[in-house]
Amino acid sequence: MTNYQEQLWTVAQDLVDRGVDFAWGGGGPKGPTFGARDGGFADSHGDYEKVGFDSGSLAQYMLFQVFGVTIPRGTHAQLAAGVEVYLPEPGDLIFPDSEGGEYCMVYLGDARVVEVTRSGEKVRISEPHIHGAYTVRRLIG
Repeated sequence: MTNYQEQLWTVAQDLVDRGVDFAWGGGGPKGPTFGARDGGFADSHGDYEKVGFDSGSLAQYMLFQVFGVTIPRGTHAQLAAGVEVYLPEPGDLIFPDSEGGEYCMVYLGDARVVEVTRSGEKVRISEPHIHGAYTVRRLIG
């Protein structure tokens, strides 16, 4: 396990241990923040009252904390950044094509990702659940 991979796992496990929530529009490179109102689904789950991340800000946080790089906040901008690769390495972002760029996961290595998927859920480490095609983007050196 590389030093970066170890750091990714440590940061991800800390978020899981703390029970950090999904919060639509919340979070950034320095950590979780209150979510934002969206006038719909996220509001119905009270995301604006929760401190947490959405998938784009979780990726932004992970890469800033471990690699010291600043990446775009939104998943569409992240999908357009960096370079496409075919085999993920620790720190790469995985975008299921079925989500149309609305969602991403951070690859930790050993066939595991850190992710936060939707309102009502918490940050978790899991096997990537991808049905169909996906895109992997490398946004770090």
